[in-house]
Amino acid sequence: MHIIVYGTLKSGYGNNRLLSNSKKVADCIVRGYKLYNSGFPVAVPDANSQIMGEVWEIEPEKTLRSLDSLEGCRGEGPENYGMYYRQRVVAFTDEGQIEGQMYVGHPESWHQYKGLRECPIDDTVGAYRWERY
Repeated sequence: MHIIVYGTLKSGYGNNRLLSNSKKVADCIVRGYKLYNSGFPVAVPDANSQIMGEVWEIEPEKTLRSLDSLEGCRGEGPENYGMYYRQRVVAFTDEGQIEGQMYVGHPESWHQYKGLRECPIDDTVGAYRWERY
């Protein structure tokens, strides 16, 4: 199973330890999402935007439960939300397209959050990127 990560789960960030038994496949771009920072990243649907991330190959039985717990997620699709839900997306990599799941901020959790600010756009690829500030 592929998971697409764009924030604290990326290489070099603290929560990447949850992917220690997984393999990074590629850097990627995911179209149709905008990225916000609230002290931690939140991806939200936006047809005119794209975000930078990483594709990871995980073993669902070993890793998915830990990732869902971190993200406050109860499963795939908006009906299974907490703070986030898992959404099937297509990641565009230098090697081609890879399908996977990505954690998306649920609008009922994030819609009225006042601390969100847009993440910067990386001018080299025209995509939002998250960095700890």
